Amino acid sequence: MARNPDQFDPGRFDPGRAEHFRHEFAFVPQGAGDMQHSHVCAGIEYTTVLLSAFIIELLRGYEWSLPPQDLDFVWAKIPAEPRSGLMVDFRKRAPR
Repeated sequence: MARNPDQFDPGRFDPGRAEHFRHEFAFVPQGAGDMQHSHVCAGIEYTTVLLSAFIIELLRGYEWSLPPQDLDFVWAKIPAEPRSGLMVDFRKRAPR
């Protein structure tokens, strides 16, 4: 586990300490793995259900497409992102 996780300490990622490699799920923001050896967010199950409902609503209620765009990553950004962002065209479906 990271020492003083709430403190700004970029040195924790230095090769000598490498705290982000201490266990398999050390750098997963919501946590993962088992409760004894790693951090797991108390709301992880709620988040999974909420995101599932959101995705179902998007798939059922909207038509969407990806317009032409540059999806090559800009690795200088943290986190890396596509050069043109990720553009999606959404249109609400007409009621049936």
